[in-house]
Amino acid sequence: ERSYFFSAVSHDLRTPITRLGLRVQQVDDVVLRKNLSRDIEQLNELVNSTLELMRFQTSTEEAVAVDVGALVTAVSVNRQDLGEHIVLGDVEPVTLKVQIQRLRRCVENLISNGLRYGSKVYVYASKSEHEYVITVADDGPGIPLAEQAKVMRPYYRIETSRNRQT
Repeated sequence: ERSYFFSAVSHDLRTPITRLGLRVQQVDDVVLRKNLSRDIEQLNELVNSTLELMRFQTSTEEAVAVDVGALVTAVSVNRQDLGEHIVLGDVEPVTLKVQIQRLRRCVENLISNGLRYGSKVYVYASKSEHEYVITVADDGPGIPLAEQAKVMRPYYRIETSRNRQT
């Protein structure tokens, strides 16, 4: 019920946010218009991330057999093609039953976070007899040990200023 509520509220917020965006364009004061536009952009990001989280948590995507190494490689190469600093290391192929869109979104999010906090992201994957490990690392400052479990919670941020740029 809580997921449904957040999803419904987030979806319903899109219309008034869009109207605000249109009205802001009529503001003559350039500085005020710029500040209001930035606030609207942050609201849109919040609504979009909430909807994405709700879709992720309520996904009914079927698990299918796929070469996970090829999927990781494709995501990385696509980001390289956009000019992003992705270093693609050895990625061993393996066929596993996975929810493709969820896994793709997970790898995308890890790469995006790595680029946000570092200048390069390193991607590689290896398999052993009982596991397949996808590693997405960056050259950023790292996550303090005391914060590592907390960062797995939705919307948790180590930096508490609520400034999405830091």
